Amino acid sequence: MIIMPTEKLTNCQFCGKETIKILHQPFVARKNMSKSRFGTGGPVYTKERFEVLSGCSACGKSKKEVQKALEGKEERTHKEKMERLKKRGLPLVIGGE
Repeated sequence: MIIMPTEKLTNCQFCGKETIKILHQPFVARKNMSKSRFGTGGPVYTKERFEVLSGCSACGKSKKEVQKALEGKEERTHKEKMERLKKRGLPLVIGGE
């Protein structure tokens, strides 16, 4: 049984409107049966993946920008990183006073 990728609509990470088309390949694990007399055959795994097919037509973001936002690879400034760490309660000074 092979599960084919499906095309879905999802919300834009920037404006929140449902305008982005994504191709979704779900995780699949199946046993590979071979014709050998020993019956060897290991499992075959297909990793879950998402492929962005279009950018956002509402806010004008490109396909690359949407892909980076969905993968969580946004560029953050040093100040934003430090504020996020403070909110988590992590010490920002090592061996502090």
